[in-house]
Amino acid sequence: MCRYIVKMLVPIILVMLQIGCASRHVETIVLIPDDNGKVGEVVVRTQGGEQTLSQAGEAVQVQKQSKAPKSAGILSENEIHRRFGEALKARPLSPAQFILYFLPDSTKLDEPSKTKLPKVYAETQKRGYFRVKVIGHTDTLGSAEHNARLALSRAEGIRDFLIERGVTSDHIDVTSHGEGNLLVPTPDETDEPLNRRVEIFVQ
Repeated sequence: MCRYIVKMLVPIILVMLQIGCASRHVETIVLIPDDNGKVGEVVVRTQGGEQTLSQAGEAVQVQKQSKAPKSAGILSENEIHRRFGEALKARPLSPAQFILYFLPDSTKLDEPSKTKLPKVYAETQKRGYFRVKVIGHTDTLGSAEHNARLALSRAEGIRDFLIERGVTSDHIDVTSHGEGNLLVPTPDETDEPLNRRVEIFVQ
């Protein structure tokens, strides 16, 4: 097997095709955007030199440890899928995040957030195996003890919604941050809609 160093600066997705290290065989490395369209940077280094990838579709080829990686130009999207289609299909889905907002001092969602609930469930169904993290938050109205309980109740409500639709409870982690992790920093006893929330991570 060829030995070389790949240094990555996230966010990136690195796709590698291992063919071998005989003189007529090469390994091709191509940089592609992440699911949000962001492209990071990859440095491919051998004993013979290095190449930096920083553009979507940019590729290098490595033949021998003693030789510097050789630029393979920019691969088109069609070419990437032709050559790396199986590897792309095997990639795990990126984590999905949702933020749902609540009415003041309540476990009831506001109207826009109600429409997001089915999307949370649909995200779990895209994955063969998944975990859901549900984190409850509040604003600073009321005591810290009350808000810890309220945030937990909000998170448990989301958990119960998923369980009612068939998601196994073992796949769901529920946490309360109460008023301890404000999205918008405010003084005590402040009504702030953006702090009355539940954050959901499906991964």
